[in-house]
Amino acid sequence: MPHPAPGPPPDGPTAEPVAPGTWRVTFQADAAFGGSTNAYLTETDDGLALVDAGIPGDRSVAQLDGALAELGATSADVRRILLTHGHWDHCGLVPVLRARHDTPVALHAADLAIVQRGHVSSAQWDADWDRWLDELGAPEAPRPELLVRAHKMRGDAIDVAPDDLITADFRAALRDGEVETILTPGHSAGHVVFVDRGRGILFAGDHVLPTINPNVSCLPGSEPDPLTSYLRSLAAVRELDVQVALPGHGDPFGDLRDRVDALRAGRERRLAAVEALVAESRPSTVWELAQRYAWRVAWDEMNAITQLGALGETYAHLTCLRTAGRLVRDDAGRYHAA
Repeated sequence: MPHPAPGPPPDGPTAEPVAPGTWRVTFQADAAFGGSTNAYLTETDDGLALVDAGIPGDRSVAQLDGALAELGATSADVRRILLTHGHWDHCGLVPVLRARHDTPVALHAADLAIVQRGHVSSAQWDADWDRWLDELGAPEAPRPELLVRAHKMRGDAIDVAPDDLITADFRAALRDGEVETILTPGHSAGHVVFVDRGRGILFAGDHVLPTINPNVSCLPGSEPDPLTSYLRSLAAVRELDVQVALPGHGDPFGDLRDRVDALRAGRERRLAAVEALVAESRPSTVWELAQRYAWRVAWDEMNAITQLGALGETYAHLTCLRTAGRLVRDDAGRYHAA
């Protein structure tokens, strides 16, 4: 979706202490975005690291500067930026810090595709989405509105140009320790989490959120089977011995294992519901199944951006079930029970 204008900062301190030597900065978006995004300042031996970089916009810049001032610091004290993934609401202030201080940035190579997609031609972007709608069996009548809405997403990419490409053995020094990297593809192909074992902190990004399910969708440019990857990635963090998880959205939480189990169970319920929907239907396309799924908002009441999201989520669940051998897809793009 297009970048929202960040709303007013929350009441109270801008830099909220959430763990030893670590503060949360919450960037509020307007009602159209429907939420907020967290970034975290954490102490290093030579200043501060910024884990994720919030929503773009002048108000976000002012809020980050205010948070740093509360800590007796300035943006020059941010020595590095560590990105859990490449989505615009986590990279928004990277260009500002790069312009001011050439602050080095670390991002996983697989998410370069996200930050670079905004540079493809308008014609290529539209063609990619049109092919995606073909795959899903979308009829012609609703396509123009969907493609107009998809075209507006082209402006979402933030120019990150990372200095360091994160791999599984990537580490970054903090005060009296370091963060390690765990690869957690699913929400995005290059999503990672950072673990500070010494202080018992997990910088969770959008992999494990406290009250909502992270979006996992098959969209143009995404990995082929993101939900299967996501379920494996949940297992990769379940046994971590941490005191607090710091999510990209929502409040810090401490019961990591319980939350992972709840997310896993919720995905399994939705997979079972999609499998049952296929079993009780004639052979159907992604488009047809998304229309019949029991969403919280009825399909006909969704706007175009919500319908695109529903299609991507449905496609991800069908692909996961197909990978597991529970469904098959015929040459016409219709799904059947295995």
